[in-house]
Amino acid sequence: MVMYMKEFCWLFSTIPEGVLTTVYFDGQGFGEVDPSFAGEFNLGASWRVFDTQGRYLDLGYNGSLFLPRLIDGWSRMPSVFGFNGDSIVTFFYFGGDLFGFVYQEPLLTYSDIPFYHSRSQQLPYTALFCIRLTQSNVAQPYLSVFGQFESYLRALQCPFITALCDDGGVRVFYVGLVDEPIKITAIGEGWSGFCEEHGFVDGDIICFKFNLLGASGFAYVYKVYE
Repeated sequence: MVMYMKEFCWLFSTIPEGVLTTVYFDGQGFGEVDPSFAGEFNLGASWRVFDTQGRYLDLGYNGSLFLPRLIDGWSRMPSVFGFNGDSIVTFFYFGGDLFGFVYQEPLLTYSDIPFYHSRSQQLPYTALFCIRLTQSNVAQPYLSVFGQFESYLRALQCPFITALCDDGGVRVFYVGLVDEPIKITAIGEGWSGFCEEHGFVDGDIICFKFNLLGASGFAYVYKVYE
């Protein structure tokens, strides 16, 4: 049920303190917040988002400055504010954890996504590698990789990669390299537990996205919904 409260609608006639643009993805249970926005304001654990009609939604905020996420309530955004599908959404920030829902448009291309976002794809500044999981590699403590993904990890010359997850979680994986008697490149240890924790199962497509500007050993890891 959509709730209405017009107590704060007058704020749309004022100048906002800030603007936040993010993306709503069907299937992604968490909203992503620009870290620079999170660092600029002293934000509380509960945000109230409302529009000019008085419709409103309360969102939980994890308070992280590294991977700031909107948690409780995020999946209800379309039903409350009347949109469908993957969308770019913009909020005005009025202070006091009050946000005005001011703009929504369908997401047409991944290059339109803000660069801070895990799903942003802006060549040549991002590298994306996707794997379809099998019953075998979900159950293994290590994930063996091949092709361009293998070449990328070897070129990094970094013994670890840091997986950044949709829920704001972080997991560091050792990168194992073997050349003899056969060439092996694997991510682990703890891969099977990671899959269980995040609900990754046989048949899922899992993507590793690296930003080539900055720390190249960090990868956003997420499931693609077909």
